[in-house]
Amino acid sequence: MKRLIVFVFLALLAPLLAGGCALNRHIRITEVHDGGSLAVTDPEGVETPIHLYGIHAPGPDQPHGAASKQALEVMAVGENIWIETMGKDDQGRIIAVVVVNGRNLNREMIRAGAARVDRARCAAPFCREWAGWESDARIQRRGLWALPSVPPQGP
Repeated sequence: MKRLIVFVFLALLAPLLAGGCALNRHIRITEVHDGGSLAVTDPEGVETPIHLYGIHAPGPDQPHGAASKQALEVMAVGENIWIETMGKDDQGRIIAVVVVNGRNLNREMIRAGAARVDRARCAAPFCREWAGWESDARIQRRGLWALPSVPPQGP
């Protein structure tokens, strides 16, 4: 029985783990861990951790960390979820672009000033566009850019 469950789990997640695949099944966002990571659950109840590709959000113990998490929680509410995987990180999380109800959460977190572009890892062509949105948020002092001192970008 345990082998069957593992097989079904792997069969359902194979497209996600392959990287570069879109997933548009009946999945839902069940938890937001911080401003850059969340969990999705499929109809069978399998939960998968997701890290938002190309962004860096302040951690829970950093200035603006709670506000960043709250921003993602508000944006993540929706029924139509689409995920494009970009790979996996060293913690085993799937790295992905997440779209909810037609809104790209990664980009929207940057536009709101709730996260910034992870210049060390964001290599896709759209990362340049995201850098422009970050610049706009910085100029308009939205979100973390309104702080007297912006938290350093982590590894």
